[in-house]
Amino acid sequence: MLKANVDCSLLEFDQVTAELKAYLEDNCESLAHQIKDEAIRLCPIDDGKMVKTIKVAKNGDDYRVVVRDPKSHLVEFGHVVEDKNGNIVGHAQPKPFLRPAREKVIGELLRAGTKGIDFVNSSGFFGNHWEG
Repeated sequence: MLKANVDCSLLEFDQVTAELKAYLEDNCESLAHQIKDEAIRLCPIDDGKMVKTIKVAKNGDDYRVVVRDPKSHLVEFGHVVEDKNGNIVGHAQPKPFLRPAREKVIGELLRAGTKGIDFVNSSGFFGNHWEG
């Protein structure tokens, strides 16, 4: 199962104003649903099965966008391809959809709230909160 945490309490950056932080905390569920909708739009598997497993789940005071398809992490991060004898014969390239969805929704909000200051990726905010 692939999960993206929408942990609004992690937004302890100096650049984030008190108003923006309050907005994020008050709208965490809405943001999670926006991320879910964007992940559905970006999902590279078009048979409909994986898309149906993209859900928003409450996690304490925060929310998670969860992809319950058991192969979702293979799509998001890529994987080796083996023949029937276990020999590696190639590599399936990653086709990320959940990480870009989260980056787009949160990134647009933060950029708007900080008047164009782009600190999201340099902060490590996206790199440490993935489970797969």
